[in-house]
Amino acid sequence: MTAHLASEFRSAIEKAGLALVVDCPPLPDAAFVDREMWEKIVLNLLSNAFKFTFEGTIKVTLHQADGQFELVVADTGTGIPTGELPRLFERFHRVEGAKGRTYEGSGIGLALVQELARLHGGDVTAESKLGAGSTFRVKIPTGSAHLPPGQIGGIRTQASTGLSARPFVEEALRWLPDASPVPEEIIEVALPVERPAVPQTQRPLVLLADDNADMREYLTRILGEHYRVEAVANGKAALEAISRRVPDLLLSDVMMPRIDGMELLTRLRADVRTRSLPVILLSARAGEQTKVEALGAGADDYIVKPFTARELLARVDAHLKIASVRGEAMESLRQSEERYRAFVTATSDIVYRMSPDWSEMRDLQGKGSVRDTEGPSRTWLETYVHPDDRTHVLSSIDEAIRTKTPFDFEYQVKQIDGTSRWVHSRAVPVFDRNGEIVEWFGSARDVSERRRHDETQRLLIGELSHRVKNMLAVVQAIAQQTLRRAKDPAEFAASFGGRIQSLSNMHGLLSQSGWQHADLLDILRDQLAAHEGSRVVVAGPHVQLEPQVALHVALMLHELGTNSVKYGALSRPKGTVNVVWSVNDGKLRLEWRERSGPPVKSPLKRGFGTTLIEQTAKSEGGSSHVFVEAEGLRWEITLPLNTEKSIGTAERGGSTPSSIPGPRTLRHAATPEPLKGKRFLIVEDEPLIALDIVAGLEGVGVNVEGPIGSVKDALRAIEEGSFDGVLLDANLRGEPVDEVAAALIRHNIPFAFVTGYGRQALPESFARATVLTKPFTQEQLLRTVSQLVGSDRTGLHLLHDRDRRG
Repeated sequence: MTAHLASEFRSAIEKAGLALVVDCPPLPDAAFVDREMWEKIVLNLLSNAFKFTFEGTIKVTLHQADGQFELVVADTGTGIPTGELPRLFERFHRVEGAKGRTYEGSGIGLALVQELARLHGGDVTAESKLGAGSTFRVKIPTGSAHLPPGQIGGIRTQASTGLSARPFVEEALRWLPDASPVPEEIIEVALPVERPAVPQTQRPLVLLADDNADMREYLTRILGEHYRVEAVANGKAALEAISRRVPDLLLSDVMMPRIDGMELLTRLRADVRTRSLPVILLSARAGEQTKVEALGAGADDYIVKPFTARELLARVDAHLKIASVRGEAMESLRQSEERYRAFVTATSDIVYRMSPDWSEMRDLQGKGSVRDTEGPSRTWLETYVHPDDRTHVLSSIDEAIRTKTPFDFEYQVKQIDGTSRWVHSRAVPVFDRNGEIVEWFGSARDVSERRRHDETQRLLIGELSHRVKNMLAVVQAIAQQTLRRAKDPAEFAASFGGRIQSLSNMHGLLSQSGWQHADLLDILRDQLAAHEGSRVVVAGPHVQLEPQVALHVALMLHELGTNSVKYGALSRPKGTVNVVWSVNDGKLRLEWRERSGPPVKSPLKRGFGTTLIEQTAKSEGGSSHVFVEAEGLRWEITLPLNTEKSIGTAERGGSTPSSIPGPRTLRHAATPEPLKGKRFLIVEDEPLIALDIVAGLEGVGVNVEGPIGSVKDALRAIEEGSFDGVLLDANLRGEPVDEVAAALIRHNIPFAFVTGYGRQALPESFARATVLTKPFTQEQLLRTVSQLVGSDRTGLHLLHDRDRRG
């Protein structure tokens, strides 16, 4: 079989002046091969050898040794560079600059050989030396033990894909210099469009560049019915033709020798004469990425082979019409240039004219901000430009003159009143017919206000960076101290998570006031809301705390509340906490008193909470003292305040005691059992947060899909999958998720927004949706998921009352 396939190529090989040697003696064992696959292997290797061999021999051998059959196709052709060998069997890979009989092909022949060899349990390798030829070896095991039993002697159930050797040989013959033309009967009939009779000389000129003679002839016949066509065989010839006469449109193959279609496109777009020339690229390479690359490089269109004559003619016609409209627009633009100049003169802050080398200012209208120059001036630099910017201005001018591109720069100019202002100045060169600059025409506008805004933004970014780094340092310190005192990972996770939640809640409060202040009563409500409100009573005047003090007070209250729940009054059913504060002599005096709790031993054991309260009060210039009394524990904390900013004109409720409202009654998170086997989709673009969510849910038996990080992928997953619930990041890479939320509601899938912005940042139409606020604890995560699983599947629920507080 192998010898027969090789002999089919003999006529083409010998016609090219080459020798074909076939050495395929009878083998001792029968080979288990798919005939059509083996046919493709042999023919692709022979075709490849013929394409790159111009003199010498092509040799095909087949023998058996060491439990393998080995097919060897060797040639004395152009060879392959060593650096290209590792990528030789990649799909669509082409060896740049390789000399061959044709530059056509999709680059999948050798990749196909490799795939087919592997299907037989074998492989293919290549050896080559540049300029001395190449050798390809296909090895497959003997016998059938390596193949699935169902493939041995099976009945074919699919249509045959065998091509026989004829198409390969006919293609090879067309690569020879004296190849016969394509038969008339296989050329597709052109598009039968009724067009008005146009004289040949008035038809648009289409330049066709393709290295394949058959394709050039085919395209010339199609296009020649409607256009004048000039056909060339490669990119270099196309450039030469364009230098003689610019066509109305270029139709070019991508894969060509000497200069390929992409390089040809790049050169045309870099030349001012051909920058707007319509270019349509033809290629056998399909795929979105390839098309995007071509269009990104400046191609007007990209057509994948094979294509129909109807499609080709329609696209050529469309781009010629677009080019015609574009040309008319350019002419209209040129005619309106003088009107445009007049408009700029009437509306710009400053307009001016300069000599070709900028040595002389010919005219300047200062519009009342800088002094006018009505006659030529060679001292314009000293007259107008601030001394600090003169060197930079001159450098920018020199670059604009050298490159013949617009001058564009911001610098300070001297005003009539002696002050300096920032301007953005832009001047364009005016050319003569020979492309030489005859003048510069420019305008300048005041950008001082924008510069001040930019500086303000820079300072704000610096302040934000400082705050973020400072907060990260606080978090790091809390982590280290919590870890140092935790007995086990579970205790560390609970303590650390609670302290981070305390910081997060305070950031939310401060954000509501633009980081100006926070009300002490709001801080108490926020930090103690997790505890039973009827047992926490507070009383005191309306006090506003500055951000730094507010954060420190929040941490202290969190530690006091947590310690009370663990060891103090709130650990007993009848225990109570009273928080009273007052402001005297510019100092806040806060008393925390616990009653009806367990007996308190003295001296107190000093934990992290106690140390944090003492050190925090001390760092603010205040003090803290803890007293062990018969009724329970009492803390006295004193902090200095900025009195004018801290006490409001009206007290909120005076000193009348009031209880802290507890959290809204929520469905308590069920034990992990109800979640086991549930299927949840995670839509989150921050990898670490997604990792935390996935680990937390999988730990209780939830089947997790994702994480997914884009709106497009989320919509696809919703359409294709079935979920018991979804956790949805409220902002995916800066893109709103309204469309995803709407899709979840349509599919009746419960979901919760996961966000660090808070409820106020959600779309108005989803204001009642469940919200899991970042950062969150494992308990909050599981509580939210349990709530979704037990919901009525409307997907809309409230999680925190305080998010709705005015």
